[in-house]
Amino acid sequence: MKLLLYLLTLVIIFSIVACESQKQVFVTVYDTVSKKPLDSVHVVIKAGKNGDYSKSGSQGYTDSSGSFNTFFMIGCSFGCYDVLVEFHKKGYALFTDFNPKDSSIVYLQPLVK
Repeated sequence: MKLLLYLLTLVIIFSIVACESQKQVFVTVYDTVSKKPLDSVHVVIKAGKNGDYSKSGSQGYTDSSGSFNTFFMIGCSFGCYDVLVEFHKKGYALFTDFNPKDSSIVYLQPLVK
């Protein structure tokens, strides 16, 4: 009986742990007017459930070709995390992408002066 309980406990633990996975987000950011790539765009990625996006994530800046690539862990034990990506750059409107594809193109709108 103890062996059965031990095996059942191991199966439950492995099924929960095995549901963690790695998520990749690769984006290229362009200016909507000039159509040129934007460097130094601050990309903030947040992951979580039920509006709480503090569970996982990543952040960084686009390079001179407008590209940003990152990997981070997401939990899928009781349903996979939602992913929220924010793009910040001075002089441009904030852009938010919800549950983006693994690879995407984003256009930022310059603010009117």
